[in-house]
Amino acid sequence: TPNVLLPEVRGHLPSDLRDTSDTVKFTWLGHATVLASINEKTILFDPVFSESAGPVSWVVKRYQPPAISIDELPSIDFIVISHDHYDHLDMKAIKFFRESHTRFLVPLGVASHLEHWGIRRDRVIEFDWWQTRDIAGISFTCTPAQHFSGRTAPLAMQKTLWSSWALRTEATSVYFSGDSGYAGHFKEIGDRLGPFDLTFIDAGQYHERWRQVHNLPPQVIDACNDLRGDILVPIGWGIFTLALHDWYEPPVEISSRSFKIGATVAIPKFGEWVDINQELPDKKWWEPLID
Repeated sequence: TPNVLLPEVRGHLPSDLRDTSDTVKFTWLGHATVLASINEKTILFDPVFSESAGPVSWVVKRYQPPAISIDELPSIDFIVISHDHYDHLDMKAIKFFRESHTRFLVPLGVASHLEHWGIRRDRVIEFDWWQTRDIAGISFTCTPAQHFSGRTAPLAMQKTLWSSWALRTEATSVYFSGDSGYAGHFKEIGDRLGPFDLTFIDAGQYHERWRQVHNLPPQVIDACNDLRGDILVPIGWGIFTLALHDWYEPPVEISSRSFKIGATVAIPKFGEWVDINQELPDKKWWEPLID
């Protein structure tokens, strides 16, 4: 856990947020929560805004409040969920959208959680792997991941599907990994749906014993190459401590490895907005904070 608050840009929303007919704009809010504007629509991936990522408030507490609070969010068109673990599916965040017109795109079985929390079923679309829906000029494809699911009792494990997501418009393409270990699905997704302008890839909470369900740092680069990805944004780290590695190890490892092979990596501060057609953030903001 860091000794100080990590750098952030608090509460900022670009005035031209939805001006994205030919680009993608996004901000990373830590861990796997990403707010993006794609084809003039706002999309929120794996929104977690609670103080903890566990069944009780004192388990897996976050380092600091979200750089953009849930009350400061713009109107959200789509919420995309990768799987139902607490650090990706936040009950309090979902309940915030009960009275909105936001639509939810989820893997098989996850709709049952949302319905239980008060989301009308007609606002939720469930997907199996490789299913595609074209909505508002965006092709959403639920793609494979190597992970698992379940929230509480062991008997509830593996009752819902886990996934990654591929989004494509006439002008841009985005991949969001959720949680995944490295395996052949990355290449299959790249072959079938790539290349991708922007890839958000699981790069945190890893351990050698967990390599089946989380990428190790070298595998993050391999996954991006397999996907035929252009810009790599490592996600799944920051905000929560779920593994034994130092909080800063993911950006240190990924940035150094990507530099060696000339890959394009963007690691913005929490809440910092990135336009993929503009200059990408390149400052190693974590370096002064390393013990």
